Amino acid sequence: EYVIVFVAPEGGGPLSTELYNKVLDTCTSYGALGEWYKRYIIKVAVEDPVDIICSLGIDYGVNAESVISSVTATINSFFHIDNSDIRKVFLIGELHSQVMAVSGVSWVEFPGLPYMIQPDNGHIITLGNLVISSS
Repeated sequence: EYVIVFVAPEGGGPLSTELYNKVLDTCTSYGALGEWYKRYIIKVAVEDPVDIICSLGIDYGVNAESVISSVTATINSFFHIDNSDIRKVFLIGELHSQVMAVSGVSWVEFPGLPYMIQPDNGHIITLGNLVISSS
């Protein structure tokens, strides 16, 4: 019997030896399967990048560059690996709500983006290419 532990290093990227050993030590010290280290398989979560095309309506009289900059920061934060969980379902409505909360945004559309993305076991959704246009 064994347990597979998926790890998403802070900020993404490869799993360092130091972090691997820390996770393994924690599992063998506190894990339900006891101290035998071969009962725990440590794997890095696979990052699944999602390309985003974002069309924005910007309120009249508002600095468009400032709004686009804020929307970019909001989308980057939404998809940042530290703000997600392994196998967390992506819902377009959550992203839509966060972008609509940016001051100066009157409407937003994400053409071609599915309503929901369910990552596989051991996968985490991250941001791929980001294209923002405004009118």
